[in-house]
Amino acid sequence: MGGGPAGSTTATRLAILGYEVTLYESEKFPREHIGESLLPATLILLEPLGVLPRIQAEGFTKKAGATMLWGSSTKLWSWYFKETNQRFTHSYQVERPRFDQLLLENAADCGVEVHEGVAVESIELEDERVVSAKVNGQEIDFDFFIDASGQSSILANKLKSKHYDEVLINLSAYGYFADAEHLEGEDAGNILIESFQDGWIWKIPLQNQISSVGVVADRDEAVAKIREVGVNQWFRDSVDRSVHIAEYLKDAPLTTELRVVKDWSYSASSFSGQNYYLVGDAACFIDPLFSTGVHLAVAGGYLASALINTWALNHSIYEESRTTYDTLYRSQYRHFQDLVHLFYGGNRTHDSYFWQSREISGSDRYSPRESFVRLVSGQSITGYERSVLNQGALPKEFADRVDSIEQKRSELQARLTNEELKVVSFLKPNDLVVKESVLFEGTKFGRGLVCERPSREALPISPLIAQALECIDGPTKYEELLNKLRAKFELTSELEKEILRTLRLLILDERLEIVS
Repeated sequence: MGGGPAGSTTATRLAILGYEVTLYESEKFPREHIGESLLPATLILLEPLGVLPRIQAEGFTKKAGATMLWGSSTKLWSWYFKETNQRFTHSYQVERPRFDQLLLENAADCGVEVHEGVAVESIELEDERVVSAKVNGQEIDFDFFIDASGQSSILANKLKSKHYDEVLINLSAYGYFADAEHLEGEDAGNILIESFQDGWIWKIPLQNQISSVGVVADRDEAVAKIREVGVNQWFRDSVDRSVHIAEYLKDAPLTTELRVVKDWSYSASSFSGQNYYLVGDAACFIDPLFSTGVHLAVAGGYLASALINTWALNHSIYEESRTTYDTLYRSQYRHFQDLVHLFYGGNRTHDSYFWQSREISGSDRYSPRESFVRLVSGQSITGYERSVLNQGALPKEFADRVDSIEQKRSELQARLTNEELKVVSFLKPNDLVVKESVLFEGTKFGRGLVCERPSREALPISPLIAQALECIDGPTKYEELLNKLRAKFELTSELEKEILRTLRLLILDERLEIVS
């Protein structure tokens, strides 16, 4: 149900895995949609769908990163994907009507039966199952039901399971402008994000000299003002209060009507039932600050298709895998949610109700967890987190914690780059290697080995590394460890290098400790 990035990705993955998939989209594509800015991590996921060459050939604006007026700086600053991503050093600013159409057409080419302009009219639930659904007044047959209905969140609303983030209840108004000026040089294709007194504004350069421009503000404050002066005047007044975006738009005409959308952040209490799955905005939505909507939709499509595949391949592990599905999906959502909280709370370019109401005030509003602090210290797939947080005025307790962990990691890294370092270590107290449901190659869940530690996410490991960890029952020299493993396995030089590389990563992740 739904043919946006979440629906088309889930359908395409299932079709590639050999399933018969029918997709119902209530609108005819191309259809209007907001959310043009993609992340490199999303391109990695789009490649196995077979759609990446179409996207690359479309001529979308290349995006090297983002440029911002935010944090404690009164000047524009930029971060770039190339700083942390060697393969995809740029992403794209896409026209969503065309981008979504490309994904849907690709789904059809992969064998999905696509119905546009056809809505799922009703759904009946019973005991965590979708037992019936109607299209054109007729009941349809299905084994699995995927809700990719976007912010309509059909199943979550029916189940009354949506939970809102009260800090991030905002409102957006956006439109498209012609012939606006852009940033120059390497930043020319960047999204420009500029904070102003009552919120922030985005400007995205698209094809054919069109710019997407949107204002994000507190919902209640914005609604009151819009009722007073109208959305057009409120939008213009907001843009005029910016510094750079107002200048770029001074001779640019608005070519569309302004649209107003909710930017409320929410998540459903559960992302799956016995035979149904929530994907994309139907499952969760985060403030658009970091352009994460499409990424979460596509990533969720992979997870949902893998869970359905698991039911068919190994039904006995299905319920356990549902928990893993929810955990993996929700961990991505919470990572971005925490990042947005921190970034809003660290902005000191303005002093107003909007920014004061989103301040981080100690443990009452945000208590930094070690796992998240480590993520923003440079261990994440998106890569820009530490760069942007550097620009914010973070609470001293949090900033000190980040600095402490980064200093410790730098010291570890320095020791690990010494090729003469051959002493490994012992497992951290309370770390256990256990079997549980893990994701295999993005296509199925199955029993795998994980390294567990209280208050940390479980870390999947290979059987060989599990054997290596079992051999580390105290301070252990690296050569001693290899001798123990050689007695059990035939180790090539490449495998030995891989073991050393993995152990070093486990030390950086503080799963192992160095004993000198």
